[in-house]
Amino acid sequence: MFIQNILSESVLSFFGLGVLPTTPTWGNMIDAANNVLDFQQRPWLWIPPGLSIFATVIAINIFGDGLRDVLDPKHKR
Repeated sequence: MFIQNILSESVLSFFGLGVLPTTPTWGNMIDAANNVLDFQQRPWLWIPPGLSIFATVIAINIFGDGLRDVLDPKHKR
């Protein structure tokens, strides 16, 4: 649920359909690098928010898997 919300906000903001562009969100930050020049010569515009999205989603997944393993000992891999 949380992961879907994070990814949905990021994608919608990237496409300009989410939060207003004056609000700093990860999707708006990635949208700041909206042309090839920015993408190639200014990677600091899109790499930190992209890595933040990636790290947050992975951390929530790992935490959720660990929590499931602790709370449901019958579920074995």
